[in-house]
Amino acid sequence: MDTKTMTALEGSIKKWEGIVNGTHQNMGSLDCPLCRQFYDEDIFGEIVCTGCPVAEKVKTHCCRGTPYLEAASVLRNGFAVTPETREAAKKELEFLKSLRED
Repeated sequence: MDTKTMTALEGSIKKWEGIVNGTHQNMGSLDCPLCRQFYDEDIFGEIVCTGCPVAEKVKTHCCRGTPYLEAASVLRNGFAVTPETREAAKKELEFLKSLRED
């Protein structure tokens, strides 16, 4: 993983640490360092995430097949305010941490 990608991954991890701790609101791709770097449209208007370590891990785009979709669906206005929402956010955080290279 190159330095720019690792920096974006670490930024996304920091974002989700804040969500778990209740100090950050999830704004989806708008405040995701990985999305800011890799989220794009192909010539047909389809979303592609070429080069994103998340997309490479799950072999699809838009965080499908990751804990993100569950977390985003249970957060309250983007915040983890209940034990259920914090647990969902923790799963996304742990997934992102698992993408770090040794």
